[in-house]
Amino acid sequence: MRAPVVYATFVVVLVLAPMLLLSGLQGSFFGPLAASFSLATLASLVVALTVTPAAALLLLTRTEPHAEGAWLTRLKDRHELLLRRWSAFPRRVIIASAIVTLLAAAALPFFGSELMPPFREGHFVVQALATPGTSLTAMRPSARAWRATSWRSPAS
Repeated sequence: MRAPVVYATFVVVLVLAPMLLLSGLQGSFFGPLAASFSLATLASLVVALTVTPAAALLLLTRTEPHAEGAWLTRLKDRHELLLRRWSAFPRRVIIASAIVTLLAAAALPFFGSELMPPFREGHFVVQALATPGTSLTAMRPSARAWRATSWRSPAS
């Protein structure tokens, strides 16, 4: 019963693992994001395997299971019927799955390879501090003077 949760968690962590190896701006942006998401997912798995069953045992001992809704029973019956039909033709299902996989692989070159748009790294932002209450008209001469000195090349 626990295996699907464990496998799904490991698949998520494995999918995010390549992001930890990115370099450049993408690596500095996505690396910590992937690491924190992976650690949070693994911590959630630990809680799901240890704390949740113990809490359920303590809190739900006197609770009777309730009956499923009619819509859920119908949905399960249709799902079972569909699986039984498909299970009768395993070769067709495998061929169809292989075709869909090949079509998806053939579509890969048409996707962009950039994770993030190019940044204009030649631009920068300057924070200017002044006494609280200084007006915009009083700050403009300071901004003009800074712009005039910052645009000069070091050689001039």
